[in-house]
Amino acid sequence: MTIEPDKDVKASANEVSRTEISALADNPLKGQELDECPRPGTAPTARVEKRRTCEEREEKMVALARAHILTCGDFLLVQDLANHLGIDIAFLSPALMRWEADHRIFSIDHDGSRSFPVYAFPSQGGASPIPSLRDVLSVLCPMKDGWGISFWFISPNGWLGGKRPQDLLSTEPDRVISAAHEEASGVMHG
Repeated sequence: MTIEPDKDVKASANEVSRTEISALADNPLKGQELDECPRPGTAPTARVEKRRTCEEREEKMVALARAHILTCGDFLLVQDLANHLGIDIAFLSPALMRWEADHRIFSIDHDGSRSFPVYAFPSQGGASPIPSLRDVLSVLCPMKDGWGISFWFISPNGWLGGKRPQDLLSTEPDRVISAAHEEASGVMHG
């Protein structure tokens, strides 16, 4: 007896296909939802519409948060930060580059210009970032970009009693560092 593997496989595939087709004809996917791509000119499914609505809401919230950050005065361009700190820009600019590379400070980029957080510096004066900021950034930088970090700093945080991390950075740095670790571990706060 000669075995012809290709012939046997094809015969089995044909049988399975006929069986599956027959079963589908008798029981056409009862109770199952399918995410289908809508055909051109047809309305999207409710699930697709809901996802689109959520994405649009999220985009609006991010745009509002960015606008708030850019207008609240917490972030300054290098020249403005130099003026605020009373430091010559020729000294501050290269220092900011070193500090950022060393995760001692972070920046946000908007329209090709970088801005730095004022709250990164001691309120009673000082020309270098608050030392504990480095600990916070070492936790957050692997998971967030500058905008993500800035959102975290301005947001009320349950681990900080509803206060914003930026408001406690200079007065209660250990609590802010702990809150950053909670953020990194994925624990939800509220």
